[in-house]
Amino acid sequence: MATEVILVSAGATPTECSVSEWYVSDGQPVSAGDPLFCMETDKVNIDVDAQTDGIVRHLAKEGEMKMSGDLVGYILAPGESDPSAPCAGAEIAASSQPASGLVGETAAITDLDRNLMHDRVRSTPAARKLAREKGVDFRSLNGSGPAGRVIKSDVQQALANVPAEKNSAAPVTPDTASMAAPSRSAQGWQYTDQPVSPRSGSESIPLTAMRKTIARRMVSSLQNNAQLSMDMEFIADETVKLRSALIEEWQEENIRPGYTDLIIKAVAKALRKYPLMNGRYSENEIVMNGAVNIGVAVALEDGLVVPVVHNADKLSIREISLEVSRLAEAARTGTLTAADMADGTFTVSTLGVYGVQSFTPIINEPQVGILGVNRMYDGMEWDGNTPVKKKKMNLSLTWDHRVLDGVPAAQFLSETCKLLQSPHRLLV
Repeated sequence: MATEVILVSAGATPTECSVSEWYVSDGQPVSAGDPLFCMETDKVNIDVDAQTDGIVRHLAKEGEMKMSGDLVGYILAPGESDPSAPCAGAEIAASSQPASGLVGETAAITDLDRNLMHDRVRSTPAARKLAREKGVDFRSLNGSGPAGRVIKSDVQQALANVPAEKNSAAPVTPDTASMAAPSRSAQGWQYTDQPVSPRSGSESIPLTAMRKTIARRMVSSLQNNAQLSMDMEFIADETVKLRSALIEEWQEENIRPGYTDLIIKAVAKALRKYPLMNGRYSENEIVMNGAVNIGVAVALEDGLVVPVVHNADKLSIREISLEVSRLAEAARTGTLTAADMADGTFTVSTLGVYGVQSFTPIINEPQVGILGVNRMYDGMEWDGNTPVKKKKMNLSLTWDHRVLDGVPAAQFLSETCKLLQSPHRLLV
């Protein structure tokens, strides 16, 4: 029986996605475990492996938008009928008996295809994309990523090592200017063969699939949710002390917890106390999520991804720190999996490192709330008539008013701040 090739799910709700690249051509053989295609969503590129041996049959074109769970192809046993063929008796010829009769040549091509596929196992989608754009053969690089995978920084290093004379561009003359007009993409300056008027003073930046989907989802979130925001500050002196103590305690293990790790723990405990903030709105009901899975917004060069710390309420600060570090590294190297992105119930977004004092984060549908983490700053409190210097931090909460009102939202935010102001409570 033909094995269906399905777009894997990257979350609790259907996700728009596409086959950005087929690694095995239509009609070519594949072995179980070999990379079959790259699935692109607004959040992540995912390499999907073949589940069985057989002949690949494409149903979806590269770049064609689908929904997670959609059928995009089949893997057929040699001689097996193609379910998508107009004629029920149509069959795919076995690779050992090619129509041309060139057995030796076909076998050589198959071996080459398999070698290329195994090369792709050792590279990330981000690395392959940059390599294609810059004309770098990533198969010749030594990968520094997990299990020797070639990652984006390996390609960037290879580009940096190219001799200067190879990087130098021919001088642009008035005759060639209109034929090699520069345009900027979201990833940098590129040259196009489209003429550009030197007087136009404008430029265009092509939208990537990720940017298009982010734009659509942000607009959808603002249109479909009753979003309100509030800020609340807390005294962070004890939070600073706890973090410093944990860094010193875990120094030999090379674990360096960040403030975001402590905030995730505080949010997880507060969500257990105020479970409506951990729910989601449905047409006729409010669904209360059983698990506390906190998404962590990670900025990339060309967009934003939100990997998820699953069961954060059951994890220690140490475990949260290790998981956040793993997810951040996977996001940067393009190795996030569908499981890493799935089933978030609340999101934390940090902009404080950039000096942001307050902002209004947008809810990640279908969640109810998102917490913005702002910069830490030197504030002041009064001890009687004496001003006392204090470390302070401001948190920005956006929540869906359809699910809960201002008072319970404020209670949730207040509980989060109290936990961070007395962070010893996070250790139990």
